[in-house]
Amino acid sequence: MKLILRLIARSNRPRLRPADAFTLPELLVASLIAALIAVITAQVMISQLREEGRLEAAQRNREDFSRLNYLLQIEASEAEQIEVGASPPGCTIPGGFTLWIPRPDDVYGPSINRSGVQYVNSSGGIVRCGPRVFRNGTLDHPPLLVGSDGSVSVGADGVVSGLVVPNASITVLNPPLQPAKQISYQVDFVNGNLGIAGALEPVTLHAKSIFVCNPSIGSGGGIGDCQ
Repeated sequence: MKLILRLIARSNRPRLRPADAFTLPELLVASLIAALIAVITAQVMISQLREEGRLEAAQRNREDFSRLNYLLQIEASEAEQIEVGASPPGCTIPGGFTLWIPRPDDVYGPSINRSGVQYVNSSGGIVRCGPRVFRNGTLDHPPLLVGSDGSVSVGADGVVSGLVVPNASITVLNPPLQPAKQISYQVDFVNGNLGIAGALEPVTLHAKSIFVCNPSIGSGGGIGDCQ
């Protein structure tokens, strides 16, 4: 009987847990802390990825803005006039502006002796429509067409249209009513001009103002450039 009582007393004693064991509340607290750390780490990684994407978008905007300005300045430097709202032969998108570039070795001024390069908003971006550009930078001017009555017109062969800057638009500020020697334009990007402080400022485009003339017709020379 004493042995039975002794065994019952031992079974009722509280058991001591090992020193390295955790209680259930401790495990719950540790799990909660781990979950919080995981959430914070994920938020930091997401923020970093978003920042990297923003920086990449800003860099693309800067590059597109720079390339567009360079292209416009180069083509405008060869133009005799800039006309807002005009579309050259072969270009069917209304709006924008056209750079009228004289053909080499021909008369400056008459419409048949020049080609048009149009910049206009279309297809969600800024589109260039006009003659192709050779590798040396010169234009592949469309051929002149002679009608049965002897009339001469500008053909559309060689005129191509292509997207220059995606997700952007170009606006002429205070557009002149007549063909002019210069205009001011502004470029806006769909993502809010991200990284392009200069896009909010107007850019002035200058047409060529000085032309070297050949001898005029009737003076013993060939076709005069500046008639």
